Formats: sequence, C-alpha cells, structure tokens
Amino acid sequence: MLKKTFISVAIVLLFVTVCFAEDLISGHWAGKVMDTYDLAFDFKADGTKLTGTMSATDGKPSPISDGVIKADSVFFKILSHTGDLVPVKGKIKGDVLSIAFTTSGMDITCDLKKSPK
Repeated sequence: MLKKTFISVAIVLLFVTVCFAEDLISGHWAGKVMDTYDLAFDFKADGTKLTGTMSATDGKPSPISDGVIKADSVFFKILSHTGDLVPVKGKIKGDVLSIAFTTSGMDITCDLKKSPK
C-alpha cells in the first residue's frame, strides 16, 4: 500500500514539475551579451522538450536544437557564427534566464529577461 502511494505521489509531482517548467520557459526572452550585443530567444516548451529560435544582432531567427527542460534548467544548442553547434545551458530564476556557453574559445554568460505576457 505504501509503495502504491509513493508511486502515485511521485507521478503527480513529476507532472506538476513539467507543467511548471512549461509556464516558466515558453515565451520571448531578450538580453545583451557583454553589455553590447542583442540576443533574443523565442521558446516553446512541450513537456520536457524545448524548441524555438534565437535572434542575434542581425535579427535573423535561427532555430535551436536538442532542447531539453529539467526542472528549472534548460539545455539546447545554437548555431555559432562559424557554423558550429554550440551547447548552451541555462537556469531560470523568476523572470531571468541565465545562460552560459563557450564559443571561439570564450566563455560567455548572459542574463535574459522574459517579456511580460
């Protein structure tokens, strides 16, 4: 009996976590890299899958790939200016998504703010 109760509670908590993560990440996020370059993302969560696009200084949207949501963390890949796929990891804290990635030998961090609905 205790085992069935535990499994039921675990399933409910997993469902609530996934729904909460979807509400957190879906939408438009924007910020500046090195306080100079504009960077924006439009994310769409579907369960633990993350899709969307990135727009940099040229304004052209580029799709993200391999997007995954795990609680308040996100993982995805972006296409760099050199044509390489760059892994990105991020953590959501309220209306701020802090992302980090390495490109051209440089470690980059950026705080993105979510646009209001």
